[in-house]
Amino acid sequence: MLKKSLAIVILSLVLTVGCMPHIYTETGQRFDATHFDSIKAGVTTKADLQASMGDPQQTGVKESGKEMWTYLFLSLDHPFKFCILTSSSPEIEHEFMRMTLTFDGDKVFEKSYEMSKKDSKKDKKK
Repeated sequence: MLKKSLAIVILSLVLTVGCMPHIYTETGQRFDATHFDSIKAGVTTKADLQASMGDPQQTGVKESGKEMWTYLFLSLDHPFKFCILTSSSPEIEHEFMRMTLTFDGDKVFEKSYEMSKKDSKKDKKK
């Protein structure tokens, strides 16, 4: 009887670990990509950026000696529908945004922007 109870407990633990719940995580601060178009080299200042977007997630200095700010956002969404009893595993959905600004003194010198593509499979399902 003890062996049967122990087997049931172990099987329950394996099934619980094998069928994980939904996990969502994000880092950084989501920002509106339209800010990128309004940033003008030689015109937009650090104070302008802090007023409209807040503090950057990262700062640094390029090899040229120019200061660099990075605004970053990353989210990962994994439903973890994979289970020991099934063989399917869903794709992890993600969103990535990064805007990097280089300064000459107090004004923007260069800017770049990257973002993740939309998932075509996800868009077709809608």
